[in-house]
Amino acid sequence: MDGASQGAAQAEVAAMIERARNEPQNFAVQMDMGQMYAKIGRFDKAAEFYRKGLAINPNTNPVAATTNNY
Repeated sequence: MDGASQGAAQAEVAAMIERARNEPQNFAVQMDMGQMYAKIGRFDKAAEFYRKGLAINPNTNPVAATTNNY
C-alpha cells in the first residue's frame, strides 16, 4: 500500500471510529466497527463492538450480523 492509500485508509478508519462514538445506538455502525477490527486481528475490540450491536438489536442472528447480512 502506498503512502496515499495508507493515508486514505487511516482517514476512513478514523471516520468510522468517530461515527461509532457519535452514533452509539446505530446497529450497522457498531457491527461494521466489529468487522473492521476483526479484519485487522483485533478480536477483543471486534467482540466489544459486536456485543454493542447485538445489544441494540438482540433479535439479529449473530452469524448473519457478522457477515453483513443484517
